[in-house]
Amino acid sequence: HPDDVAACLAVARIAAQREKLADSQRWLTKVVAERPDLLRAQAWLGRVLLRSGGPAACAAWEAALPANADDSPDIWFVRGDVARQNDQLRAAVRCYGETVRREPNHLAALYALARALRAAGQTQQAEPFLERARGMEQLANGARTYDIAGAPSAIEQAAATAQELGLAWECWAWYEVLASKR
Repeated sequence: HPDDVAACLAVARIAAQREKLADSQRWLTKVVAERPDLLRAQAWLGRVLLRSGGPAACAAWEAALPANADDSPDIWFVRGDVARQNDQLRAAVRCYGETVRREPNHLAALYALARALRAAGQTQQAEPFLERARGMEQLANGARTYDIAGAPSAIEQAAATAQELGLAWECWAWYEVLASKR
């Protein structure tokens, strides 16, 4: 269904996974032309453009973003990657920081912000972001371990990690899963 946005996004994802960036770009361009309000699709298009053509390919994309693009952590993340590839560390730090401010558990942005801060010589400022990224990764690994093995110890670890990260709802949910297994 070439007129179905969800189908177009699925085809774009498959194309990107197969490194057929031109095909992915074509489908994403179609989606954002029809639905410029889909900020995740806009950000995804930016990532594909950056992968295929580098930072210069993103200038027209940035100029064409809708007015509410600044609301999207994913848009800020792409902007950070563009700035990093342009060796603009201060801009990258700002963009990655904005991503994390809007979505504190954005794993890739947490790592990218820590790397950019370290590259800018701000090692001490990078540590809290690196620690949170490690915690988020540990939480994801616990969830995967439980999904694969069904081990109660994985549930306990995921709940404890969620609590350490201040993710109260996730912590509660993991303890609910644990209680249902007993």
